[in-house]
This record gives sequence, C-alpha cells and structure tokens, in this order.
Amino acid sequence: MSELVLIVVAIFLLIGAITGETYLLVLGYLMAGAYLLARWWPGHSLKNLSARRDFPDHVFPGEIIPVQITIKNHSILPVVWLAVRDLHPIDLSDVHTFKQVITLSPKKSVHLKYFLKANHRGYFPVGPMTLETSDLFGWTNPIQSGIPASFLTVYPTVIPLKNPFLPSNSPIGLLAHIQPLYEDPNRVVGKREYQQGDPLRKVDWKATATQQKLQVKTYEPSTDLETVIFLNLDTEAYHPRSRFDGPELAIVAAASIAAWSVKKRQAVGIITNGLDILNQTGQIRPIAPRKGKQHLMRLLELLARVKTLSSPILDLNQMINQYRQELGWGTTLFVLTGSVDETLIHDLRVTQRMGLKPIVILCGWFVELKVPIHNGLVYEIPVRILNTEEDLKAW
Repeated sequence: MSELVLIVVAIFLLIGAITGETYLLVLGYLMAGAYLLARWWPGHSLKNLSARRDFPDHVFPGEIIPVQITIKNHSILPVVWLAVRDLHPIDLSDVHTFKQVITLSPKKSVHLKYFLKANHRGYFPVGPMTLETSDLFGWTNPIQSGIPASFLTVYPTVIPLKNPFLPSNSPIGLLAHIQPLYEDPNRVVGKREYQQGDPLRKVDWKATATQQKLQVKTYEPSTDLETVIFLNLDTEAYHPRSRFDGPELAIVAAASIAAWSVKKRQAVGIITNGLDILNQTGQIRPIAPRKGKQHLMRLLELLARVKTLSSPILDLNQMINQYRQELGWGTTLFVLTGSVDETLIHDLRVTQRMGLKPIVILCGWFVELKVPIHNGLVYEIPVRILNTEEDLKAW
C-alpha cells in the first residue's frame, strides 16, 4: 500500500510540474506530508504506550480468574486505533486469545478485563500480549509491540481429610495419642493425688497447698507426626488405562495429606520422581519435612508444576532406598503409587525394621490387589485403595 501511495504522490508532482497546475503540486505535497506523518505516528504512539497485566497468579481449581489489562497513552497525541491481543492456553478458556480494538486519547488510560477459569492444576502462561497499530488510512503496514507472558499457578485440589490413619512411633509431639506410653509435659489435663513412685517434678505445689495433700499433674499422651510423602510419578507403575488419572489422583492425595498434616501443626515433606517443568535438567530435590502454611504453599506449588515421566531417573524402590536413611525414627511414609510388587514390599519391610511406618496408597482404577493386600496383612503394612477423589472425601 505504501508503494502505491508513493507512486500516486510522484504522479501528482510530475504532472503538476509539467503542466504548471498549482493544485496538483499542492495535492502532491499534502499527500507526501500525510504519508510521512502516517509513517511516523504509529511508531511514536507505540513508544509512548505502557501496558500492564494484573491477575491473581496462585489459585485453586474451579476458581474464576479476573485478568485486567491497563494501557496508558503517555503522548500528547491520540492513538487512532490499537488492537490488543492477549494469548492464554485453551485449558483456561474456551477461546485461545482475548482480542479488542480501542482508541486512546492523549494522556489517558484504558482498562480492559476478561476472565479465565482454573479447570485443573498446572503452571500456565498468560500471554504474551501484542499491541498493534497503524495509520488511519492503512497506508503503512501495521507495527507491533507488547509485553511477555506472566505465569499462573493452579494448585492441585485439596480435599479435607476427616481422620486419616497417621500413626507414629515418636514419643513426644503435638497430636493426642490413644496409647498412654508417653506423656507430653506441655499438655496438662488434670491433677490427682500423689502415689508412691511419682517423680517430684510432677508435683503441683500450688494445688498441694490448696488441698493440703500432695497433688501431681496428669498429662495427655501425644505423638509428633513427622510425615514424608513418596510420590511415584513413573507412568509405568500405573495400569495402562490409569496412566493419566492414577498419577493425578496421587497428586491430589499428596496435597490433601500435606494440608492435613500442616493443619495439625505437623511436619511434612515430599519426595517424588516426577519432572518439575521449571527444572528440566534433572531430578527434583526432596523437600524436607517442615511445619507451617508457608511450607505448605511451597509443597502445593511443586505439586502444581510436577509432571509424570515414563522413565524417571529413580523408580519408587530406588527413591525409598536412597532417602530412607535420612529420615528420623518414627517417621510415617506415605507411598503413593499405582502398583505394588514383592520388591517394594521387601523394601518397605526394611523401612519398618528401621523404625519407620510405611503406608501404601494405591491410586487409580485397575490396580492389582492380591499382592498388596496379602502382604499388608502379613507384614502389617496398611494399604488403602483410591479409585477416585470421592474415596478421599470419605477418608
């Protein structure tokens, strides 16, 4: 189009010069000036535009995500037209791109808004955004600028667990324990009369003075529940018809167990052989057991990003053998996987003899039940079967 405009300008100026017609020369000059202005204006407009994209970048599945785009014109000249395009994955919306054409007055801002939906866990790019403009008459080719993508983290679904079977062998801790073998001095639940053999450190001297009889404090038995989740994301460990649903269910179970543990003020960590899409160079480093909501958010962020592998660096048995030496005595091991064989049972028996407490959770349909149930009964290794998330809700 620009070549055609230049040809027309040249024709007007040539004919005007030959015939001496002033109006042709004036028209030619006007068109030349308009063409130069049209070439300069769009570039000037883009250089004086600023754009920003704002949205909550950490959400849970099912949440609606408002995305606001703010574009400001810093120039004293208006932007005649501006096409705004913001890309996003089809996982977050029925359409692949947000599109809108706007005009911008001098020194003014415009706010655009659209909505995405977090349909499932993941780490998604929102963007990049492109801003495209040209002259009013279309004499020049459109030019573009833009801003890079921002990233949205969708946590895995967290299902509130009612009363999961989380035993521990650790003597002192935060959870009330039904076996009165150890007493937590931080949990005074009452007083009783002194009996022969009670240590003097348990005597409540204030109550003794009041009752005129020796009174001793009684404590609530408790246990500290340090938990490590072994999350097996090797697709070969799951039935061929469960190689997507099985690992996803295992991730939901891991997130739910972690959330339950943190809610009960317990330490929880994760070891997995999956792939973190932010660290594609090798194996994910284990996250050591810690307490607190901030630690839980770190675990959930990892579980949002992690992906399955068909040939991980370490299989489940290798993970257990490599890291069990680093775990404290009495730690509960949740082994989330899709199948159990004799080798795994043998390795879990070794962890039992080391003072650890393994619990196997089989995730997905079409799991082989004969081996885990038989060996679980023989060796007292608890085995749970999760076919769907509904099974977790009943846990």
